[in-house]
Amino acid sequence: MKQLTGVDEMFFSLEAPNSPMHITDIHIYDPSTAPEGRVTNEDVLKYISQRLDKLFMREKRVPVPMGLDYSYWVEDEAFDLDYHVRFTKLPKPGNWDQLVAKAGQIIETPLDISRPLWEIHVIEGLDKVEGFPKGCFAIVHKKHHGQFDGGSTTYLKSVMHTLEPEGVTDAEGDTAKQQKPSGRTPSASELLVQTYWNSLLKKPIDRLNFFYRTLPNASKALNAFIMDKIRTPSYARTRFSGTIPSPKRVFEAVTVSLKDIINMRKLVADSTVNDVVLTIFGGAIRKYLEHHQELPSKPLLGLIPISVRREEEIADGGNKIFSMVSDMHSEIADPLERMKKVHEATNYSKQFTEAIGGRNMTEMLEIAPMPIIDRGVKIALKTKMADYAQSLDSGVGISNVPGSRQPLYFCGAKQLRCFNWGFIMDGMGLLLVAGSYCDDLVLTAVSCPEMLPDPKFFKTCMQESVEALSQAKA
Repeated sequence: MKQLTGVDEMFFSLEAPNSPMHITDIHIYDPSTAPEGRVTNEDVLKYISQRLDKLFMREKRVPVPMGLDYSYWVEDEAFDLDYHVRFTKLPKPGNWDQLVAKAGQIIETPLDISRPLWEIHVIEGLDKVEGFPKGCFAIVHKKHHGQFDGGSTTYLKSVMHTLEPEGVTDAEGDTAKQQKPSGRTPSASELLVQTYWNSLLKKPIDRLNFFYRTLPNASKALNAFIMDKIRTPSYARTRFSGTIPSPKRVFEAVTVSLKDIINMRKLVADSTVNDVVLTIFGGAIRKYLEHHQELPSKPLLGLIPISVRREEEIADGGNKIFSMVSDMHSEIADPLERMKKVHEATNYSKQFTEAIGGRNMTEMLEIAPMPIIDRGVKIALKTKMADYAQSLDSGVGISNVPGSRQPLYFCGAKQLRCFNWGFIMDGMGLLLVAGSYCDDLVLTAVSCPEMLPDPKFFKTCMQESVEALSQAKA
C-alpha cells in the first residue's frame, strides 16, 4: 500500500458540496491528423487502456477507520474503464459558449470518492468554435487534487500524448517509474494495525528527523516571519474573498503569444514570465473591480502555489507544493510601474519562502497528526471562516502551468489548445491560470457565477491588460 501525505489528505478534508477539489484540463484536438482523419470511441478507449498504469488510473483511496491516520492508495478490484471515460456531443451549432457550458456542468459535479479519482469526457461537435477548424473534439480531464498537483499533472499530460501522430510511446518516454499500489483492499483491522505501528514507530521517528533537519534554520525562519509581518501592510478584501456560494463554475480564456510575453519581460530588468503574468492579472482585476466601483486603495494579495517536487519525483503523483503570497499591485494604474512593483514583491516572496523552507513546510504537514488536520479544516469550513479570515484577503489564486513546446497528439489527433481549469474554494473565489503550449500562453479565469456574473467582461479586462502592458515603454 502507498500512503497519502498530509498535503494530499488536506485536499480531501477541503472537499465540500460548494467546492469540489478536482482540477481539470480542457484539450482541443484536430482529428484530421489521425489515421483516416478521425478518432472513434473505440480508439479512445484502447488508447487510454494502454496508459492506465502510468496514469495512476486504477487507484482508489481507502480511508483509515475513524480518520486515525492518512488514507492509502490501493488498486480498485472493480475498476470499470467505461465508467471513467464518457462520450457526448454538442448540439448544433457547436460553439464556444456551448463548450464552456458543457464543461461547466462536468466540472461542477464532484468525483465519486469511492472510485479511482478521475474522469475523461470526450466532447464532439465543435463545429463553430472560433479559431478552430470544423470537426474538432475536446477532452475534459478531471482528477482530484488529493492525488495530483501541478507538477504531477504535467507528467500526466506527457503520458497522455505522443510527439508524433503515429507515436505509440508517451512524450516522456517509457523510463518513468512509479510505486504501484497493491491490488487488494485492506480490511479495517489491517489498517488499524498499520496505524498502530505508524503512531508507535514510524511517525515519531519521522518527527525527530524533521526537527533535527530544520532546527538549525529555525531562528532564520522565525526572523523571516517576523520581518514579513512588519513589512506587510493591511490588505484589502474583494468580492472573491468569502465563502463560495455554489458549485457552479464560469470560465473564460485569452491566448497570448509567448513571443509577446518575452518582449514584455524585457521591460523590467531581471524580471520573469511569472512577473509578466502577475502584472497582467493584476491589471485585469483592477479594470474589473474599477468597473464595478469596488477597487480598493490597498494592495491585493495573490496566492501562488510553488512546486517543491524534485526531478526524480515527477512520476510519483501526490502533492509536493508550498504556497507563497505576493502583491499584485492592482492599486497601480500604470502597467510598467505595476510590473516594477510586482518584480520587487515576487523577489521578496521568494526570499521569504526560501528562508522559511517551502519543502520543510510541506514535510511538516506529512508528519502532522491526521485528526488534527481534518478537524481543523472541517471547523473552518463549517464556521465559514473565509468570510472574516485575513490570511488571503483578496480571494485570488494564481497558478503558472508549463506545457510542452512541441505539438502533442492524442490518438493521432493534434492538440491545438489546452486550457487549465483549476478549483476554487472558500477564501479563494477567483483562480487565474497561465498555461503554456507550443508558442502560446493561455490565460484563464475560473470562478462561480455569483462572484463573477460577467466572465466575458473579465475576459475583456484580461485582453485590455495584455494590450496595455505590451504598449508600455521601458
